[in-house]
Amino acid sequence: MSNVDFQRLPKLSLVVLILRRIYKIWGLLAIFSLKLISGERELWLSLVLVLVFLLFTVIPGMVEYFFYGYAITNDGIEIRQGVFKKQALSIPYDRIQALKQKQWFFFEPFNLIQLEIETAGNSNEAEVQIPAIPQEVVEIIQARKAQANLQEADQEMLVSNEPEEFSQEKEEVVATSTSTLNVQPTYTISMKQILLFSLTDLSMLLSVFVITSFLNRYLSKWYDQAMGTLDKLVSGSLWLIVFVILIVLLIIIFCSFVKGIYLYYDFQVFQDAKELTVERGLLAREKTVIPYSRIQGIEIKQTLLRKIFRLSSVKLLLATGNSDKDENTFYLLPIVADEERTALLQKLLPAWELPSTNFTRNEEPKLWYFIRYNLFIGLILGIGLGYFLTWWLTLAVAIFAAFLIAGDIWKAHVQGFQILSNHFLAVETVFGITRTQSILVRNKVQALTCKTSRWLVPKQLGHLELTIKAGNNSQTVALKFIPLAFQKNLAMWYLPESKQTNLLSDIKKRSL
Repeated sequence: MSNVDFQRLPKLSLVVLILRRIYKIWGLLAIFSLKLISGERELWLSLVLVLVFLLFTVIPGMVEYFFYGYAITNDGIEIRQGVFKKQALSIPYDRIQALKQKQWFFFEPFNLIQLEIETAGNSNEAEVQIPAIPQEVVEIIQARKAQANLQEADQEMLVSNEPEEFSQEKEEVVATSTSTLNVQPTYTISMKQILLFSLTDLSMLLSVFVITSFLNRYLSKWYDQAMGTLDKLVSGSLWLIVFVILIVLLIIIFCSFVKGIYLYYDFQVFQDAKELTVERGLLAREKTVIPYSRIQGIEIKQTLLRKIFRLSSVKLLLATGNSDKDENTFYLLPIVADEERTALLQKLLPAWELPSTNFTRNEEPKLWYFIRYNLFIGLILGIGLGYFLTWWLTLAVAIFAAFLIAGDIWKAHVQGFQILSNHFLAVETVFGITRTQSILVRNKVQALTCKTSRWLVPKQLGHLELTIKAGNNSQTVALKFIPLAFQKNLAMWYLPESKQTNLLSDIKKRSL
């Protein structure tokens, strides 16, 4: 390594290094800042804020910048960093599983890219995170990675560890349909679709709750004054209450729209024979390459609100650590019309089989088993709050409990499965007000678990769980209170004949 010519990071990368540390302690900085704004202007508080900012952001960022070096060799990527504890990292090109590029708006004039490199390691983050690197260097890495993959093409299959006939079949399908990288994107999002996504995105309601709680805790004086003024305005006036609710909804929709533009502006999906490439973003343009071999499963999600507009979202469950830290899944189609979804998925994932409407469901579900817990909790909590506090809380709890029970009833009637082939399975479940169709590959399913109890056996009911890998964690797809015959059918699909005897005999004993 001593003969390697290491390069220093571009000067603009210092901005990214500092911003990255600000992001990690933004909550602490926000608390100090809000206390200063709210009137607590003690000198020591200002000094502490400045000291925290310097010690945890600026100084560490400068140290990392001056002691970070990278080199692009013929064999791989070399990284060295550290002051007292020196670290040296070497990544061969054939070990690279995915490259994620992000180009901030202030990087574009300088042709710089923020690069994250993922290998087969078990880290929750990308193994290499280069805060800024010239775009031409990234292109060199991509070319050498592609060359290394070609040299080992006979060892790489579209879905690893598949039966030979299945892998060959999939390779033929993909090779004939996507032999070269498409110049034109296969899928894009328009501004109209971003608006529809924002209108039907319920996650902003949770954000509003979090922000309100934060303001109540750290700006209690202003928050109480605002709530008192609002209470005086709306008291006794139904029209003012309706007006305030509409204003709040418009603010939520606007914030959701801004979030949608930031994340999904000019969202594009490209494909070639071995991988998908997703580009997105406004202020920070991201480019993520997803090899087909990393895809563990597909999730088609549809909330009740999006069902009204006949819209849904498609996510990919990915193996190893996804660099997106907020989720173990990755949006392939953030929003798509139901009538276009199947055709798009067949084009983007030609080797995957997709479900029809013929799911096997329990025609006479035992609704009591699904609703009992939410019913009891709602009754106990509602009566208790009404007795000790106010009837308004009882009404709020009753509405929320009714909402959950309605979701339980929907789940009881909707959940089911569809065996697509010897290799693919579709499972439909409901959580809250979101219906999810999960498409799984048999050899990617890590475990199948059949459960029941002495009280469920007389009813011929049980539970079934399918465990798959998502990111660095496991994700479970569960069917609740299903007939034991469904357990048997899914066990026969999952297990080879040599291993079916014990499990099937156990299911048979429980059904006697």
